[in-house]
Amino acid sequence: MADKVPGIPADTSASGTTQGTGTKASTAPGGRAATSPAASRQEGPAPGLAIPRAPPHLIANPQRTPEQQKELNRLMINQLDAFLDQLAVGHRSAMDQVVNWLTGYGDLDAEIRKSVEVLGPMLQKWSIEICFLLRMRTPRRFNELKDNLPGIGSRTLSQRLKELEELGVVQRVAFAEVPVRVEYSLTPKGLKLGDLFLPVIAHLRIAGWKEEMERQARGQA
Repeated sequence: MADKVPGIPADTSASGTTQGTGTKASTAPGGRAATSPAASRQEGPAPGLAIPRAPPHLIANPQRTPEQQKELNRLMINQLDAFLDQLAVGHRSAMDQVVNWLTGYGDLDAEIRKSVEVLGPMLQKWSIEICFLLRMRTPRRFNELKDNLPGIGSRTLSQRLKELEELGVVQRVAFAEVPVRVEYSLTPKGLKLGDLFLPVIAHLRIAGWKEEMERQARGQA
């Protein structure tokens, strides 16, 4: 069974409106349509291409044999990898249009420097890891986060959580109990940020899985 993968931009009509969303497509200054270099880079599956899905009966079966589990692992990794290919192609096309738009109205290098400045707080050690943990399960208490971040100290974790609160990414809720119970979760802004991190993390994990599977296959040959 094959399904269309969600999250890929829909085709645009002649009027420049994205079908199904009602939002205007990007245009360069002067009304010129923003062209995308990605249009000539046909890397990965084309957006909207159907992706083979792992058989539902195999996923739902809790009594899988080792061979069935191995086959399911292979199918799920390939399925997710194909989805990430589509996501990257759609993202690349959209971002190429943004670059053309910025180049048309201002100083692209200045915009890049501003973007690097915005990244600074999130690229401090442990910030992305905290967001990932809260995206996978929320809310979490302080010690839960600490236990899942080997090597982090209590002082560093407290500082990172405070910084993420100031950025509007994490929210802290204290309950009037004895002792006081404090829970951390992502704000709507943080949740969206976590959603954007997941494909990057998945890509890194998949690359490792595929390398390991290739090593195992060579070892059995």
